[in-house]
Order: sequence, then structure tokens, then C-alpha cells
Amino acid sequence: MANFLLLYSGGSMGANEAERAELMQAWGAWFGKLGNNVVDGGNPFTPAAKSITSDGDVKDGPIGTPASGYSVIKADSLDAAVEAASALPEVHDIVHEHKLAFIADLIGVCAELGVQDSHKLGHQLAVVFEGGLSLATTLNDTAPMVYARSAADDLISAALRAPRD
Repeated sequence: MANFLLLYSGGSMGANEAERAELMQAWGAWFGKLGNNVVDGGNPFTPAAKSITSDGDVKDGPIGTPASGYSVIKADSLDAAVEAASALPEVHDIVHEHKLAFIADLIGVCAELGVQDSHKLGHQLAVVFEGGLSLATTLNDTAPMVYARSAADDLISAALRAPRD
């Protein structure tokens, strides 16, 4: 088994004592299900952050979405760690929203390219990406992502060659 770092973003500590108690109970139940696979239950992060670029420049604030906390768990694979994390309180909704936003972004890019059925192509590209990523993770090999990119290139090229109304 390997250790996997779970980085959390978003979430809240609850607006009142009752909500905080409910959240803590949900977290405790999740940790209980993981049992000995919890290496480090983690902690929340403060909002303060510094970013260091590859050339050594230090800037105030995070790069991208700031992480709000972490945990470390043991699992047989990255897929197994993701599956375990999916039972984490609030994660399902976060993952769902992220996937919908990813698909919407792909549809938007397809529309900008002038693809006739950008909705269909955006969804197809999301399936190709998710499948390639899943297989690459399972096999611990980057080749599936290379094939996924090739498949995406083929789909985009075909869509751009399609006759327009």
C-alpha cells in the first residue's frame, strides 16, 4: 500500500455549533470507516499563503484555488484512494460540480472553435479524458493519456471538418 495526500479546498466549519458538531461527526464516521488506513488525519490550513515560482520569486497568495486542509491515507492505488475519498463528507457534491464545470469548459472551447455540435464534442472529450486518466492511474503508466490525446485530436479534427449549416 502507498500513502496518498488528500488536499481539500472549500468546505466550511459550519455556521453554528450544531452544524460544526454534525460535520465533526461525519468526519469521525469517515475516519472510522478508513480505520488503520488513516496515516495522518490532517489539519485545516490558514487562509494565508505564499507562492514560490520556479525561478524563486515569492508572491503573496496561493496559485489557483487555495487548499483548505489535508489528510494522508493508505490505499492500494490512486483509484482506491479516490474511491475512499469519495465517501468523505461534502466530497461527492464538490466532485460533481467540478466535473460539470470541466464539461462546460470543454463545450465552451468547442463553441469558440466553431464546432457545430459543441455540446456533443465537449461531452465526448470529457469521456476520453476521464477514461485516459483512469486507465493511466490504474496502470501507473502515462501511455493511456497519450492515446487519449490522440483520440481527442481525431474527434476535434473530424468535428472541424464536418459540414456547417
